[in-house]
Amino acid sequence: MLCALMLALLMPFDSIASAVIVSAGPTTSVSTTSAGATGVTYSFGTYQVEAGQSLHTIELTFPAGTDLSSATLVEPAGTMTVTGTSVVIAVSPRLGPGADVTVTIGGVTNTTTLGTYPSNPSEHMTFSYDRTGGGPPKVRLPIGDYTITVAPVMSITVSSTDIDFGTLLPGEVPPAAPIQVTVDSNVPCEVTRTVSGDAADLGLTITGDVVGVKPVGSATYTDSVQVAPTWYTPAEITLTATIVYTVLP
Repeated sequence: MLCALMLALLMPFDSIASAVIVSAGPTTSVSTTSAGATGVTYSFGTYQVEAGQSLHTIELTFPAGTDLSSATLVEPAGTMTVTGTSVVIAVSPRLGPGADVTVTIGGVTNTTTLGTYPSNPSEHMTFSYDRTGGGPPKVRLPIGDYTITVAPVMSITVSSTDIDFGTLLPGEVPPAAPIQVTVDSNVPCEVTRTVSGDAADLGLTITGDVVGVKPVGSATYTDSVQVAPTWYTPAEITLTATIVYTVLP
């Protein structure tokens, strides 16, 4: 009786262990981790079908608040049914022994709840399969952790959009003109600057602390714009240069 009882306990464990396994990872790749981001692609892997198996269905539940209304199946081949925050993938053709399995789903809108996921046992990958010789029809395996982060909100304001140095003679250097740039961001960010137009003919130079990495919060930075036309600067025409500031997360 004791041997029979031990056999009954061990068989399911052996069957589960030899169904589908995690062959690398598990890892979860998320194209954009910002809370509420749209058009996000999730990739879960890598799993492998073991000997004697025929994988036909994969189930996965995303965190509460995830919008799957526009979700599309990228891989594996098959069809996907969405119910709330859960998906069921009917794998077609079925995947046989030794097949690597990566589940990639696009068009997802991230939950707006910040945190590291999976946060509960339902957020696992469930594989349903046929097995030669019988055995449990399903096995549930973990997915890799990923973190939903705050969505970047950034603004940049320039104090002046027009600087006029007036009419200048060759060699005449007017007083420098200040530009104040206010950056407001809820994440660390970087401000870049590009200059185009007649900058070379104007002898335009810019110094200051606007460009560079900026911390969270609101702060005002100042650039100093200087022009210094030379005897080689074209005469009797209006020269214009454009300065563009950009804030990036």
